[in-house]
Amino acid sequence: MMEMLVINKIALKLGPFAIHWYAILIVTGSVIGVSPAAIHNWVKGAKSVELEDGTEVTSKEFKQLQKENQRLKEELEILKAAAVSLGKH
Repeated sequence: MMEMLVINKIALKLGPFAIHWYAILIVTGSVIGVSPAAIHNWVKGAKSVELEDGTEVTSKEFKQLQKENQRLKEELEILKAAAVSLGKH
């Protein structure tokens, strides 16, 4: 059931070529023993994102960069607060 939901979601995004992709997912999945959901996740993770400087990274790498950026921002705020606190003594 879950596989059909994933396939339908993919089909809606692909429009007129959905039936071709559906067939590819079914055949590929049955040949190599991988579910359509897994194939969908692989494709989704491999899509590229163009950064402001023109470089491209996979969407997975982009998400990792976003998480790292957020962590660094939080660490910077902690260091700023510590510097203010130490400066008062």
